[in-house]
Amino acid sequence: MGFYSWVFIRPLLPRDSGWEGTFLYGVYAGSILSCAPSCAPVCTPVCTPVCTPVCAPSLILVTAVHIFCYFHLNIPQKLSTWDCAYRILLCMPSIKSPTAKVSLTGTILAVVAAGSFGVYSAGGFIAPGGTAATAAAGAGPTQSAQESPSESPSPEPTPEPTTPAQKMERTAQNAFGKEGAQATGEIQAPFPTSADAADMLVQQFKGGVVMYTPKYGPVAVESGVYEHWWKQRGYSDFAGWEGLPVSWRSKKGVLYTKFEKAELYWDKANGLPRNTNVLGSKDALVIGDSQVTATSWVGLGLKQAGFVPYLFRCGGIGFVTAREGVCPSYYQGVMGGRWALPSGNPGVIYLDASGNDIYIHEDETKAREHVNAHQTQVIEQLRRMYPSSKIVFGGVVSMNEDAATDKQVAHKRHVANEVARQGARETGVLFMDTADWQTIYLTEGDMADGVHLKDEAQYKLVAPFEARLRELLGITK
Repeated sequence: MGFYSWVFIRPLLPRDSGWEGTFLYGVYAGSILSCAPSCAPVCTPVCTPVCTPVCAPSLILVTAVHIFCYFHLNIPQKLSTWDCAYRILLCMPSIKSPTAKVSLTGTILAVVAAGSFGVYSAGGFIAPGGTAATAAAGAGPTQSAQESPSESPSPEPTPEPTTPAQKMERTAQNAFGKEGAQATGEIQAPFPTSADAADMLVQQFKGGVVMYTPKYGPVAVESGVYEHWWKQRGYSDFAGWEGLPVSWRSKKGVLYTKFEKAELYWDKANGLPRNTNVLGSKDALVIGDSQVTATSWVGLGLKQAGFVPYLFRCGGIGFVTAREGVCPSYYQGVMGGRWALPSGNPGVIYLDASGNDIYIHEDETKAREHVNAHQTQVIEQLRRMYPSSKIVFGGVVSMNEDAATDKQVAHKRHVANEVARQGARETGVLFMDTADWQTIYLTEGDMADGVHLKDEAQYKLVAPFEARLRELLGITK
């Protein structure tokens, strides 16, 4: 009988009562029906507080108070519970009714055994071999998550994105956060006629840009890096330098975007796109015009001096002069972010002055002023980007005016050389004067035209270039 009373009482009790609560509530249940009818005539004085004609009502009251405290006050009544249990157990020897003893003892043993063998859990009875999780899953429909303060409803799973627009939105949320993932424009196809980017989609968000291609999927990129990438592709000599976006990563608050041929990030300190390629003491960052190639006297001279040249150059350009659709000017490349210059601190930065700039204005004085202003800004920007690097400003190589066939061209190049000398003096960088070198070290027959050397004659300027560079940098062989 006590066991059946326990089955009736247990659903009303706290679900997290544990084994001790299970044991004590079993004692209560059995005592309610077993203790009262038989204890009065035979109880000892010790049991009097419990075994009285009002024993059953008292136990019911204690149990009710205990349940109230668990549910509403969250106060474990362990001490009072164990005290009542202790008194009930003391009554056992004095109970004469065999039915009462068997019922009470059976209840206690059944409850303890059920807990020991895992038949009972905090959520109710479970099948042998089951778990509390399976028991909870088998609960009736009336046992909702709202009925238990310790449980919360499981959120609905977010469906996987399927369309490019959905994938781009998900990437924006991951890369820029909830606030940064607010779209500021419609999805666009910026290169509908480009062979490699014809299927590209781009969308602007508050925190940046997401680029999408069928080949690589959605890729997050800083707005400034995207602007650089988009504009650089407008120059034929640099359009293929980086390729399509492949993936992205974030480290210490910096967003890095990996393209097929380079990994770029936004340099917040300088407000420019940068390449993650790190240059060191044996590297040379080279900016120049048609006089500068890997196999020209500049490129070969740098190699013989012990440097690995990284070239940003194009024929027909200068600090001011650009070739639209082909190459940016030095100023556009460095200051305007058309070039994503490498990271690190190269051993030397070789900045080659250009004779192309002297033709920017018909008035020589205006040309001087214009060029000087741009070269000063470029030098100062390079100094901020590479504070530990030595900058060598190379002059404009030329023929001696008296010996030159085209004296006007020779004069213009001498003027450009003097503008470079002035810029070096004003900015405090090293200056390599190359005026008249084509006359000093060559003959007129070595010239491909009035400005450039023949390919097979490039070596004739390598030795003097290397010697002068070592002298400026303080490098000995």
